[in-house]
Amino acid sequence: NQVASFMEGIFADLDPTATGRAQSPELILDRGMTKIEQELAGQPLVQARLMNTMGIVYLNLDQLDRARELIEKGLEMRRTNLDPNHPDLAVSLNALAWYEYRVSRFKQSQDLHQDALAIQEHALGRSDPRVAVTARQLARVHWIQGHFDIADELYRRALDVLDTPGGRHDLELASALHWYGILLIDQGELNSAEAVLERAIAIRTRILGPDHPAVGWPLTELGRVQHYTGRLDAAEDTFNRSLSILEASLGPDARDVGFPLNGLAEVLRAQGRVDEALALFERALAIREGIHGSNDIEVLWTLPGYGWAVLSSGEAEGAQGLFERALEISRTLFPDGHFFESVAEMGLGMTLRNRGMEVEGRAHLERSLEIAETLVPNQHAWLGWPMLEVGLARLDAGDCAGSRDYLESAVDHWRSSLGPDHVYVARGLQALAHWEASCGDVERVGSLLSEAHDVAVRSGVPSHLIAIDVTAEFERFTAGSR
Repeated sequence: NQVASFMEGIFADLDPTATGRAQSPELILDRGMTKIEQELAGQPLVQARLMNTMGIVYLNLDQLDRARELIEKGLEMRRTNLDPNHPDLAVSLNALAWYEYRVSRFKQSQDLHQDALAIQEHALGRSDPRVAVTARQLARVHWIQGHFDIADELYRRALDVLDTPGGRHDLELASALHWYGILLIDQGELNSAEAVLERAIAIRTRILGPDHPAVGWPLTELGRVQHYTGRLDAAEDTFNRSLSILEASLGPDARDVGFPLNGLAEVLRAQGRVDEALALFERALAIREGIHGSNDIEVLWTLPGYGWAVLSSGEAEGAQGLFERALEISRTLFPDGHFFESVAEMGLGMTLRNRGMEVEGRAHLERSLEIAETLVPNQHAWLGWPMLEVGLARLDAGDCAGSRDYLESAVDHWRSSLGPDHVYVARGLQALAHWEASCGDVERVGSLLSEAHDVAVRSGVPSHLIAIDVTAEFERFTAGSR
């Protein structure tokens, strides 16, 4: 009855006809906290439960300091009043772990989820759906740190429990599918990722409706798959749909809006629409810095793409600053190395070469490849890029023998990971034509450019910058050979 009465008071604050004006969510929550402390005195476990719930709401409103205060207070109450293996203690540990994830303290988040999982397994058993949810949350923290094998095992474990006849746990299943799809993208398993994400979207659309933000989130990841597999028009449509859903439901400056903004900007950059891409990158970065500050993982996710867009606009010095900043953030957050360190190293190397600093640029490119070969799954298409750029840098330095292996490896890698007709393969064949022109048989230049052009045409993405560049070079060569 106390809880019911308390909740009635909270809901009364939401009614503008009773209060005389609409109340902000933050004000309502602050009043709720006062009610918890005053009206539920002597009920510490009830207080702890409500504090934890409100702390999560504050997290989702990006009020991170207030969220931590409430979650930690609720956790301490539960530690004081419950057995160390009580499952409610795990609920608070998971909430605090989510806070630590949001502020980019991933090892602390991992440890808290691990403690929660141990408590739940002891109290509930491994097959309980609540245990599966914690396994999924722990998988997410391992994923962000690049522990892909551990994350994969945990996601599969969660899915085995949640994917039940009758769909009793379908919303939790959709969450596991959504996050597992992200892992599959980063493992380079794009076809599997697409199927998993489409299933998550279908479940959430059926239960929540097509315009719910929980539908917009996996749409962003589906857009990434479409982009990486060369379907730029489809990716643009998907990112725009996700953006529309999230802006309408959460507001134009919400944290989650940064994800489709970033993805859409990447697609526009690939199409050569640099000014449009720059505007979106700038907006995404402003949202993320406004919420998280300047050194957060989500800021890091924006910086490399933004750097390449700035480089494409001819502002190499500005691009260099963005890549250097990305490199610093990655090394701070992940001192043992991370995929994004490889990305930032490559961008910095390309930018330095663009500015005429060949030796320094080549060193960063080789460092990018070294990191990628150590940390990135073998089937991931990304590996081809530092291979290609190291090969081109060595070619420009006159290293004919050393450069060809890298260029051929890039082509072979993209054929294997993306298929023989992906536009990246066309870029690699174009680079091999340049090698033949400088170091090999000039008679082979024409056949390689022709092959590159054929691949670009078969790729079905005529608006992609690579397809445009390959086609233009092939046509110039053909005209000059007449």
